[in-house]
Amino acid sequence: MVLIAHKNHETAEEQELSNHLLNVGRLAAENGSVIKHEETLYLIGILHDLGKADRRFQEKITQKPSMKVKHAAAGAKYFNQYIKQKYDLKGNILKEDYILFGEYLDVISYVILSHHGLFDIFSTHSHENQLVYRMEYDERKDEGIYYFEEDVVKFANEFFQENDVDLSRLITDSFKEFKCLSEKLSSIDETEEHFYSGLKVRLYLSILKNADITDTINAYREEVESLSEEDLEEKKEHYMKAVEQVYAGFSKPVTEIDEVRNRLAVEARDRGRTDGPGIYRLNLPTGAGKTLLSLRYGVHQMKHQNKQRLIYITPFLSVLEQNAEEIKSILKDKHITEHHSNMVRTSEEGETGVQEDTRENMLFQYMMDSWDSPMILSTMVQFFQTLFKEKSNNIRRFSSLANSVIILDEVQSLPIEVTHLFNMMMNFISQVMDSVIILCTATQPVYDSDYIKYQIDYQHRNKKDIVKMNEEERKSFDRTTVSKLNQGESSDEEEITEEILNHPDDSTLVILNTKKAVNKVVEILKAQTSRPVYYLSTNLCPEHRKDIIREIKEKLPTEPVICVSTQLIEAGVDIDFKRLIRSYAGIDSIVQSMGRCNRNGKLEGKGQVKLVKTKKEFENIDVSALKSIKEKVSVTERILRDENAEINITELNDKFYESYFANASENLNYSFGKDMGTAVDLLSENKYLALPSKRRYLNQSFKSAGQMINLIDQETIPVIVYYGESKEIIEELIPMLERVETEYNLEEIDEIKKILNQLQPYTVNLYNLEKLGQAIMSYFDGSINILIEDNYDEALGVIEEASDFVT
Repeated sequence: MVLIAHKNHETAEEQELSNHLLNVGRLAAENGSVIKHEETLYLIGILHDLGKADRRFQEKITQKPSMKVKHAAAGAKYFNQYIKQKYDLKGNILKEDYILFGEYLDVISYVILSHHGLFDIFSTHSHENQLVYRMEYDERKDEGIYYFEEDVVKFANEFFQENDVDLSRLITDSFKEFKCLSEKLSSIDETEEHFYSGLKVRLYLSILKNADITDTINAYREEVESLSEEDLEEKKEHYMKAVEQVYAGFSKPVTEIDEVRNRLAVEARDRGRTDGPGIYRLNLPTGAGKTLLSLRYGVHQMKHQNKQRLIYITPFLSVLEQNAEEIKSILKDKHITEHHSNMVRTSEEGETGVQEDTRENMLFQYMMDSWDSPMILSTMVQFFQTLFKEKSNNIRRFSSLANSVIILDEVQSLPIEVTHLFNMMMNFISQVMDSVIILCTATQPVYDSDYIKYQIDYQHRNKKDIVKMNEEERKSFDRTTVSKLNQGESSDEEEITEEILNHPDDSTLVILNTKKAVNKVVEILKAQTSRPVYYLSTNLCPEHRKDIIREIKEKLPTEPVICVSTQLIEAGVDIDFKRLIRSYAGIDSIVQSMGRCNRNGKLEGKGQVKLVKTKKEFENIDVSALKSIKEKVSVTERILRDENAEINITELNDKFYESYFANASENLNYSFGKDMGTAVDLLSENKYLALPSKRRYLNQSFKSAGQMINLIDQETIPVIVYYGESKEIIEELIPMLERVETEYNLEEIDEIKKILNQLQPYTVNLYNLEKLGQAIMSYFDGSINILIEDNYDEALGVIEEASDFVT
């Protein structure tokens, strides 16, 4: 009897189980070659679906598709049983490596067990060690009768013999790879050591899932094909030439700033050609051209250091929109992936393989968010989800970070509570995954501060800064004068609007910490001045914001424009005002904001920056969602207390961060709240949940940690809005969604994916859809959401009640 892995019940096409295991093994090994782990990934690949040999699964796949059958645990059980009964441990493994081999055994077992969904090894819901419990699936008759020995073991033994697989040799060679990986990492304690064990799981699992999904989609014919090595090399050459062409087009340096920029660009190019894997800094003042500089460094890394992709990450959508446009215009390549919003939210994954393993679902997952392009442009939220979240598409993207150049722009925006998670993750990606990480910002956080327990490891400490500038060169980029508004006394919308109206001929940018504060100032200004007043916040979709910024730029040279915005405008947006009013924030945010004032240095004097200590009720930053902003405001307030007259903000950067980390040294592990532990603990030793009598090497609560870690306190929901060109596209999309919900036509899903990509610039991320009630049209059980036209205002964006506004 031929055993089946996949079957198309409409066409009667089938894929044999042995072919699927071999294909996944080969694909996983090929992908694992990037990190030199071919043997380990081949082993995992050929073991992962052994459970499908059970007669119950064969009955399900051939006759009863809706029948629930567990199959993921069998491969792990067979692996453990083989090592216990047949593997010569003493002959193959050194005695001093026994503890490491125990870790290896757990890591491989968990990866196989979890290939249809992460689970907690220990949790509040069970006293059992799930790593052990799940491998005993066939011994619990209340869950149905399984035939592990009769079917799975029999098939596996025959399969390995027929395909000349020497399992003992494969395990020995695989462990050598694992040992080599482990020796690349240095840990200061067991917490860090176990944290890295969890990352080994994520890396292997990511590669396995990609191989499994690719072969499942291609089960009967090739549906998806990766970029060939030759095509990738051509792209690297094209990228490098395109960037060099931009630099060749620059005129000969005339000013001092031009000369500095020119020298920095040459340094970045040369370092891009020679730097090995590691973590580096691009510590440049606003206006020094760090985006183009980092791109030049990155494309030379791809070409000369054979990196497979460049990943550009920024925290702010406004920055991504602008820089993505610039990068695309330079590189002119259709394979650039811009990913900044999960247009479709994936549903929860199960552990039985019932839904996840269908070819249709695999194709849907593959189309979601693959990061297999040579150039990825995305947000810090998406990046963090790739690092920590539990969903399949997040895990799959993780291995795309290997052998890559990862540019983290405006890295200072990361909340302080993720510091230890971030630092250890960056160490792992650079040291194990052979990637180059560039921390880009004008205000570098001191991630190797003595107040931080788990520090970033700049492996090449004497070369950690890609370029260097002396004091005189930095002064040439000084374009503003900074002082306090209202002599540092607390102020609100009245004092702010008075300051603006007192300078009727000057363009003014106001940046405040909350949308409500922005609304208050805009409301007063529109009533008291005829000058153009613009509102900017994330209540506007990206395309809408882009249009407003374009309109502001057109008017700025000749009109005294006023723009009132949340912090989304403070970094990366190429816009230039005479005056800036900024409410107290972190020193990092203030410096970024200053880059929007006299940005191009064309004023006769310097731009004027006023810092505002706001009244408590005006911005109301006491709410939990703004906790990180409040903490930074508090540190800034203390530092500025003794500063009078003109303030040199940039000199206060290191002082700010040292004070910031010192005050929060107990809060760097991402706490989940009182009596709920921390993310670092759940992802390492799991001391509070793991029962001492049932501990193994791995004890993590991977799924719970993934569900609870959020870069922003509340998960947002992407909503498509009616604005500009989106109106026609939405009208085309809605009938398709309705048809797919009733008929589930795969051809329509592919077209929907393309349309959703078109609609990315017309989405707004909202925290709560309940307030909007019937104004939301939902499809696929809330996976795709569209806001009705009346609830999107041409000036203010998303509004809760359309009747409140005259449009």
